Amino acid sequence: MNSTNLDSELFIEFKSRGKRCQLFYISDSHSEGLYEIVSTERERLAKWLPWVDEMKSVENEKAFIKYAREKMERNELFMLTIFVNQKPIGMIDIHNIDLQKHQAEIGYWISERYENQGFVKQGLKELITIIPSKFKIDKLLIYIDVDNVKSKFIPISLGFKKGKRKSPNSSSIMDPIMIFKFMD
Repeated sequence: MNSTNLDSELFIEFKSRGKRCQLFYISDSHSEGLYEIVSTERERLAKWLPWVDEMKSVENEKAFIKYAREKMERNELFMLTIFVNQKPIGMIDIHNIDLQKHQAEIGYWISERYENQGFVKQGLKELITIIPSKFKIDKLLIYIDVDNVKSKFIPISLGFKKGKRKSPNSSSIMDPIMIFKFMD
């Protein structure tokens, strides 16, 4: 994956509840908009996402995007920014890609203003039809904190099945967690 080709490149476009939504490969040009969301919604996001407290500036966001793009070039990560009305509103990613086990994990977050409008669900629906063949993945996992009520309905509605395994990192913010499996 050539990083110059990723700069603001459109991955897929779809409609959700009549609104045009786009998923772009993560780009440095998204850093200010994404950081603005993290900054203004820090308390809410930090309940579910352990990295939020480390994201203290646009420069931190740019450094993370650089890191993410390097991992994407090595096919270790697949990260997209969710856009509505030409504005970044959140992210969807495929991480912990394990080609030996043919599995990966899905992560996502979205601005509170855009919750419950189907953008994450529809974006994931589009993504899970493409990613398994791109990475030769047989299993996609989503770890969700049991108290994150809004988030757990997304994998259920997409056909993921609740699993019984523990979080791979028992000291993580995700304990206790629910694991959802797709394509066993």
